[in-house]
Amino acid sequence: QIPQSVEELGATCFYECSSLTSVDLSRIKKMDTGVFWHTPLTSVEWPAAVTEIPANTFWGCHQLTTIKGIPSQPGAWDNITKIGANAFNECTALTTIKLPAELKTIDTQAFRTCTSLATVDYGTKLETIGDGAFMSTGALKKFFFKGSVKTLGANAFQESGLTCVHLKGDMIIGKEAFMMCTGLKYVEIPATSNASQPLNNVSEGMFAGCTSLPFITLPASITTIKANAFNGCAALKYVNILADSPATLAANAFDNTPKDIYVKASKLSAYQANAAWNALNLKDTYERTLTTKYATMTHDFPVEFVAANGREAMTAYVGKSTYKVTQPTKVQKILKMTKVNAIAANEGVILAGTPNTTYTYRIAETVATKLADNKVMPVREDTLLYQTEADGKSNWTLQPDYKLHLSENAKTIYCGRAYIHEQNEAGVQGAKSVSFALELDDNPATAGINTVEGNKKDNDNVYYTLSGVRVINPTEKGIYIKNGRKVIIR
Repeated sequence: QIPQSVEELGATCFYECSSLTSVDLSRIKKMDTGVFWHTPLTSVEWPAAVTEIPANTFWGCHQLTTIKGIPSQPGAWDNITKIGANAFNECTALTTIKLPAELKTIDTQAFRTCTSLATVDYGTKLETIGDGAFMSTGALKKFFFKGSVKTLGANAFQESGLTCVHLKGDMIIGKEAFMMCTGLKYVEIPATSNASQPLNNVSEGMFAGCTSLPFITLPASITTIKANAFNGCAALKYVNILADSPATLAANAFDNTPKDIYVKASKLSAYQANAAWNALNLKDTYERTLTTKYATMTHDFPVEFVAANGREAMTAYVGKSTYKVTQPTKVQKILKMTKVNAIAANEGVILAGTPNTTYTYRIAETVATKLADNKVMPVREDTLLYQTEADGKSNWTLQPDYKLHLSENAKTIYCGRAYIHEQNEAGVQGAKSVSFALELDDNPATAGINTVEGNKKDNDNVYYTLSGVRVINPTEKGIYIKNGRKVIIR
């Protein structure tokens, strides 16, 4: 118990007090550094009068699980503007933290080696994340860089558990910021909106040793790739370059990676004329072998589907509308697919082709406009899908039987694929009896995705869609099959 007359706590005043598990800070107005360094505190209520957590305050408090403001003091905790260097370093029991609403600065190594820290929630005023601030936080899988964050220090997330990173164009990023993030699978580097935005380079060693990173797309605004930027990215097979002119490429930037460098077809010669880039494996065409008749795809760069290298162009469809067919035992929903020759970045498509055949596509020379009504949703990072989302719509995934099936709850869909997000049918409990099929706009026959039911008497009111869906008294306009012939419903 701190005496009532005490209002200030000096540097390291409780350092290594091995029996200190709780403390009353309600009358404290000032603290120096390292006050509770290496103590067994389990929870702390912070006083409103102290608006900065000094350096080393809770360093090595291995049992600390909770920190919040004193309930009876308005503004306690939320009024803190800075968390000092090493303030929570080695707080290995801390699993989640809601940072103060007014927080502007997380200083050097503030949360380093918080090995159980999985969730960090912060407000809209955080501007600076210091050097090594979240270094060696293996349980931290996600961290969202909100609009206020402007500076990310060197080694800020080195050896963390991050699986995806979405950067911002107005950030200054120090060297080795994500080095050795061995679980990292997706990085979004946005195109900056104007020349004054600082994210125009990949900093030194920024993603070095990220051994699970399979691809990276570098926007046209990246003008410099610094030394060792991707060195040791052992899974990095695709480097997608959107710039018309080759960026300055430093030594060892892509060493120890199995990469292919993809550029626009019209700019390949410019890269080949650059000695640094020509030493790499430059390509202008992607080749993809379909192992099934249908598949899904998305990319974080614009794509055009063109024939090249003696191969046919990949065939791709978007789904812009649906219609419903009510049958005696089920509701049949049809997604009408439209063939496209190009798509915008982050546009979901369904691919069609002959199994075990290789097709081609390229980075688009001109950027297509993303469709507002495409129901094929892109997956840019490994995502958990649920049958029904908060908006009342269901999620459907393409399965090996070439049908769209309602997703299982908490089912992972992997980066680079796509799914259908569509409204449930009213009166159908959980959409359990809804069957979902595709209708391709250029499908010439009934041999489509959905199998035609056998042993059915073909009465006068029975039709089939071009994709083989049995329809009774169709009301949707279009072409159908009736008694082996095509008919048009107007």
